[in-house]
Amino acid sequence: MRGMAPAKPAKPHKVGTTSSKTTPKSGQNKLAVQQRRSRFIEAYLSNGGNITHAAISAGFSAKSAASQGSVLLKNPKIAEEIAKRQSEELKKYRLTTDDFFRSLAQALHFDARKLYRENGTLKSVSELDDDTAAALAGLEIFEEFAGAGAKRALIGWTKKLKWLDKNAARDQLGKALRLYGDQPPAVQVNFVDVMRAARERSKRR
Repeated sequence: MRGMAPAKPAKPHKVGTTSSKTTPKSGQNKLAVQQRRSRFIEAYLSNGGNITHAAISAGFSAKSAASQGSVLLKNPKIAEEIAKRQSEELKKYRLTTDDFFRSLAQALHFDARKLYRENGTLKSVSELDDDTAAALAGLEIFEEFAGAGAKRALIGWTKKLKWLDKNAARDQLGKALRLYGDQPPAVQVNFVDVMRAARERSKRR
């Protein structure tokens, strides 16, 4: 009896495979970049110009935020948008660079002795010179009474004054003039002239 040749094994059927990974489209990439830039601008304007925190808010890691934020800030379009928004805010509230530095000078040069008359009594707010009044952060007046019922009468007041924090003013000034790093000042201003003008106004009072 003739032997039969063994059957050849069937070739395995190839089944198509699909990948769960998809390559983002160019338009999606551009949109993501634009959204990140917008978040950076908004955060930078709202946090007082902190580059690192703005970059973190925009989605960068804490490790790379400082370097990425610096790169973003050097982008001409981003820098132009920030400058435009800042200018609009200044015009909206009628603020100038001089106003900003003058307020810091008023806080730094505040002298509590100017709150009192020569006889040691506390001046009313209307008696204060402009710089001293501007340096006040709050005023509370408590009325004091004695007696009860029909005999209850006002016998005096307790006044509490609070003025601007000089340490906070120094910190704001240092940040504005970039005294804590190698970057140039955010605003070019002759601060010596601003403080001198504040002192001169105070002397004329």
